[in-house]
Amino acid sequence: MTRPTKTIVLPKSGVQVVINEWLNVEDDEYVNEPALKAASVRMDGKNLVMDRLNSDATFTTEITHRTIERGVVSIDGETDVIAQFKQLPASDGIYLIEEINGTQEKKDQGEKSQDS
Repeated sequence: MTRPTKTIVLPKSGVQVVINEWLNVEDDEYVNEPALKAASVRMDGKNLVMDRLNSDATFTTEITHRTIERGVVSIDGETDVIAQFKQLPASDGIYLIEEINGTQEKKDQGEKSQDS
């Protein structure tokens, strides 16, 4: 299945980025895998309770890179998106992650409103 894409322009650098309009289930599982592996959970009666998140210094970097790998098609025409991402101004990197996550949230909300 081919996913639709959209082009955004990063506010600080003006770089054009092509992103997927939504992530599929496989992408979501891949992005969230480090968090699921790091979670320490237990049963409390009928409820599953997370006691702590066993993360190290690379935890957020890994999730960020996985989000970029699965959410971005190209940055400034280049498909080595991690290398290009690392060269962006920090504010553009934050903007891009928020845009990918926001695009996914909008897609999810649209599906929920159509299901109603």
